[in-house]
Amino acid sequence: YEAAIEFLDKSLENGKYNRDIEARANFWKAEAWYRLGYFAKAVDGFNVFLRSPGAISLPEYQTAHYNLAYAYFKLKEYENASSWFRKYVTNNELNQSDKLADAYNRLGDCYFVERDYDLAVSYYDRSYQLKLYDPDYALFQKAFCLGIQRENEQKISSLRTLLQVFPKSQYFDDALFELGRVYERENQQQIAIGYYQDLVNEYPQSTFTPKALLQLGLIHYNSSEFKKSIKYYKQVAEEYPNSTESQAALLGIKNNYVELNDVDAYFEYTEKLGTGVHVSVSEQDSLTYLAAEKLFMAGDKKAKGQFES
Repeated sequence: YEAAIEFLDKSLENGKYNRDIEARANFWKAEAWYRLGYFAKAVDGFNVFLRSPGAISLPEYQTAHYNLAYAYFKLKEYENASSWFRKYVTNNELNQSDKLADAYNRLGDCYFVERDYDLAVSYYDRSYQLKLYDPDYALFQKAFCLGIQRENEQKISSLRTLLQVFPKSQYFDDALFELGRVYERENQQQIAIGYYQDLVNEYPQSTFTPKALLQLGLIHYNSSEFKKSIKYYKQVAEEYPNSTESQAALLGIKNNYVELNDVDAYFEYTEKLGTGVHVSVSEQDSLTYLAAEKLFMAGDKKAKGQFES
């Protein structure tokens, strides 16, 4: 690309001899800057091309709208990006293509970032209806936006469609996790457990797997199934020791052992982990007292022995 820019610059030095070639040299120079990751220079170059006399009649003209939109998108200037993507789709709606489907998705992304979820859903849906480029992405993002808007039934419908129509989609594990979340929020815990468990079983390497295990631990904790809850939390702590979820899992393990009035087992477990987890003497004291207090408040005679401990 550096070599391309060098030759295009030489061409531009002689641009007065052929205005069409001058305009096209500006286009391809901007494209080279884009490929090199210099998006601001690409923006300037595409704008120079679009303002060039006669550019509108060149084959690169429509593509320039699309490329300029992408350059703004890479710069996170989403308002400018959406403006140019709209110009592109307006001029190409009758010419259904991969680029048109992609432009609809990027418009959805722009409005998603700007939190205009109605418009985001609209553009994701247009992309999905074309079924030409990343339709599974469009469907997943549409479902995600519907969830933010608390349109849970529509979210569930979209995610189930994704699972059925795109069984090899890279968003399959994302969809399983989101289905678990939405059913959990709908207080349909058994269905949520099923989706989380499918994710854990089928996608052990997914970034969503430790998150799903945490949710399984939480569901069982809230149902007072403390031993089941501990099993899931321990799986996170042991299989994903360096993850952000690991700290939450250790907290869940601690809460479960307090509920089971077995804080000594928690202390033993943290010692066995040997991953830098250390429970201070003062925390051991506090947890032992907390467990005793819970017994006392429940009128359990074992409280006396616990307080003495």
